[in-house]
Order: sequence, then C-alpha cells, then structure tokens
Amino acid sequence: MSDAETDQEQLIKELIAESFALRTKSEHLSQYVETKIADLVKTRSELITIKGESGRLKSESEREIEQLKSESEREIEQLKSESEREIRQLKSESEREIGQLKSESEREIRRLRAGIETANQQRNELEAKLDSLISEHEALGEANLQMTSQRDRLRDRMAQVDSSPEYRLAKRLRRILGLILKDAPSQ
Repeated sequence: MSDAETDQEQLIKELIAESFALRTKSEHLSQYVETKIADLVKTRSELITIKGESGRLKSESEREIEQLKSESEREIEQLKSESEREIRQLKSESEREIGQLKSESEREIRRLRAGIETANQQRNELEAKLDSLISEHEALGEANLQMTSQRDRLRDRMAQVDSSPEYRLAKRLRRILGLILKDAPSQ
C-alpha cells in the first residue's frame, strides 16, 4: 500500500472520528436539554401542588418551557450548522489533499515511465551491439579457422620441403659455397 493511500485512509478515519464526535456532542446536548426540560416539568408540578395556583404556574412554566425549547433549538441549530461547516471544511481539505496526492502520484508515474522507456532504449541498443559483436565474433572465428588450416597446410608443406632430398642437397651446397666464398680472396 502506498503512502498516498495510507494518508487518504488516515484522513478518512479522522473525518469519521470527527463526525462521530459531533454526533456525540449533539446527543449530549439533547440529553442536557431533555434533563433541563424534565427538571422544569418536575419543578412546575411541585409548584402546582405546593401553591395551588395551577393556572398561573402552568402558563409560566409553559412559557419557560417554550423559551427553553426555543433556546435549545437555537443552540442545536447553531451546533448543527457549525458541525456542517466543519464537515464541509474537512471534506474540502481532504479533497484538496487527495488531489495533491493524485497529482504527485501521476508525476511519479510519468517519471517512472520515462525511466522505463530510457531503460528499454538502452536495452535495445545493447542488444543491437551484442548482436553485432556476436556476428563479428563468429566471422573472426571462421577467419581464425581458415588461417589455422592454412598455417597447418604450410607447416606440412615446409615439413615436406625440409625432408625432400633436393632441399637437403641445396642446403649442403649453400654451406659449401658459403665456405668457399669466405675463403676466396677479395678482388
């Protein structure tokens, strides 16, 4: 797995964790509001039983409940809009980072392809040189065989000439003539 994929997965995990945290925060706020509403309802019922002024207390508690409800709804909407804004921001940041990673990986792929093309070109050049060297080696081998056979034929011929009676006679005559010519006075 590449670093880009790892970074992308890490970013997605962070976004999911942030989303979970916002949901948890919203649930806590809802529980808080429900607790406050429950406290108000309890307080209202106690006031009704204690004072006996059910009508007035009822309208006041309803007003307070409505006021608390509207405040809590406002707070919930505010938290919702903030969380949506944060999610959009995180999403745009992750998309930007993904785009950057994608462009970097594309550049790396182009660079690697260029390297592969260069290596293929060099390999083809080396193969052509190898082929020419092999053919040259074969030609030299054939020339060597021809020269070796020619040398062997010449050696055989020289051996025949050296062993012939005419050659031996000519050799003796040369020695004798060489001695005679040495002994002859210079004129």
